[in-house]
Parts: sequence; structure tokens; C-alpha cells
Amino acid sequence: MQILAEIHPKSTAEKTSKLLTGLSAFDGFDFPDSPVGLPSIHPLAIAPMARLLLEDKRIIVNQRLVDVGELFLASLAKTAKFWGLELALTRGDPPKIGREVNSMSSEEGFGLIKSVRPEVKVGLLLSLRYPLSMLKKRLSGGGDFFLVLRVRGADELRELDKEKLIPYLIVKTERNNETVKLMNQPYVSIEELRDVLDSLRHSGVQGVLISTAGDSRGLEQIVKFI
Repeated sequence: MQILAEIHPKSTAEKTSKLLTGLSAFDGFDFPDSPVGLPSIHPLAIAPMARLLLEDKRIIVNQRLVDVGELFLASLAKTAKFWGLELALTRGDPPKIGREVNSMSSEEGFGLIKSVRPEVKVGLLLSLRYPLSMLKKRLSGGGDFFLVLRVRGADELRELDKEKLIPYLIVKTERNNETVKLMNQPYVSIEELRDVLDSLRHSGVQGVLISTAGDSRGLEQIVKFI
């Protein structure tokens, strides 16, 4: 089972480079795209840095579909191939600046990217707030992997085919305590995380994506026991 870390870049390239190097014990990284619709450093600015620093790591770039058109996605497919990246497609929250420019579904985005660069791995989201029948239907369609939202442990996945699943674990720390509570999503504490990872490791999932909601110090704590 791979253990991946969600990375929010620091204010400078130098600080971000140092952060990535310090977290090199993780099997790979996921770079979010404008969380909650706010402007942020684009993941395509950070992913190549990670690839050059840590050549063998798995690197996933998230892409909000609400902000982009078909030409951008076609170019993204070629960029992902060029840098050896994987892509995770999300619909995305409404942008806080400007307006929505596309209503493309994740499945349509998946199909477009595959038509341009079929070898690029493309992941979709899977939220446990939906009924089991809908989850199984989504798993049976397109998607090289699935980032699974609203997960706290392996038991919640027992009725699903786990081969393509990467549970997205939100980890509460002392520094992100209030932020995580406002997210209104299931979470685990750092103290609980070791046992949760053990249970998922034996469940057969492809990997786990750990988010500390931007608390890089939390990731530095976690990297000591993964």
C-alpha cells in the first residue's frame, strides 16, 4: 500500500523544495487545485519541482473541471505525459473569483484525456455519502484510480472492490484543529492514524492519501511513523 501526502506549497519555491525533500519518506504526493475555489499556486507549478527533486515518486495533480475547457485538458494530458504525472479530476467548488466556464463531467474529462494520451493515469473522486449501488456503478465505469472521500477506516470500504481505491484521510492536528472542524468531513487524529493505516494496509486498497489541511508540520510528524 502506498502512502501519499497532500502538499500545499509554501510561499516560495525554495521553501517548497525544502518541504518536499523533508517529506521524501512518503511514496508520493498529491497537489490540490484551488481548494474551495480560492486562488492558489497551480499544481503544475509544483509537480515538476517534485519530479526533479524526487524522481521515483508517484505524483498526482488535481484539476478542477469547472475552470477549464477542452483545449486546456488536451494540453494537460500532454503535460502529464511529459513530466510523468497522474491526474485526478474534480468538478470543483464554485470559483470565488470570476465565473464557471465549463460544465464538463469527470467522466467526460477522463474520456478526453484518454483520447489524447491514453497512457496517462487518470483518477476520479468517490464519496461515501452516496448509496452503495451508486458507488459500485461509478467504480465499474472509467477511472484508473479513485480518491475516496469521507473515510475514517477500512470497515467503510468492505463492500467495495478495493483494487483502485485510495482513501483520502483528513488528519486533525493541534495546528489545524479549527480548520478541520469547519470542513464538516470525517477525520482522524494523529494518535489514531497509525491504527487506521494498519487496518487499511490489510484491506487491499491501492494506497492512502493523507491530508493535514495545509499543516506541513503535521505531515512532518506523520512521516516519522509511516
